[in-house]
Amino acid sequence: FEDILEVEDLMLLLQYMRFRYRNVLDLFKSLPVLEKLVDYVVEDVTSNGTDARAVQLTKRAAEILSSQIPDIDEAILDNEDLMCRLYDFWEEPNIEHLRANLVVKIIGCINEAQPEKAVLFLKSNPQIIPAFMKHLDKAAAATFFAHLCRLEE
Repeated sequence: FEDILEVEDLMLLLQYMRFRYRNVLDLFKSLPVLEKLVDYVVEDVTSNGTDARAVQLTKRAAEILSSQIPDIDEAILDNEDLMCRLYDFWEEPNIEHLRANLVVKIIGCINEAQPEKAVLFLKSNPQIIPAFMKHLDKAAAATFFAHLCRLEE
């Protein structure tokens, strides 16, 4: 599936496959692929220096996870482990700017798909908010905070 992540116009492909290529969508919403996509985003792939391909895969994984395709959103929302991995990003002592922005984008899109489920998840995981509050000095954290306020409306 990594070859697909390198397609030039990934968003167009995602929208197209939503209607024409159900088997590709089934691939992207499978648990092993979703786990790998989340790993690309939440793990620091550039810890050993800047690897352009790793950064590109991280960005592409985020595009897929934030594509607002209901089947993908639902697969993530229905899997507590995936949701925890996305939110546990905020528990890191130092967060990298790019990854923080990508995580916020993904969480925002997924939560907007089903805000009731998102609120229930947040309420059942009280450790998320204190972990997030440690990073209020980051622009992504401010965006995330605004998103959380809108969820409660």
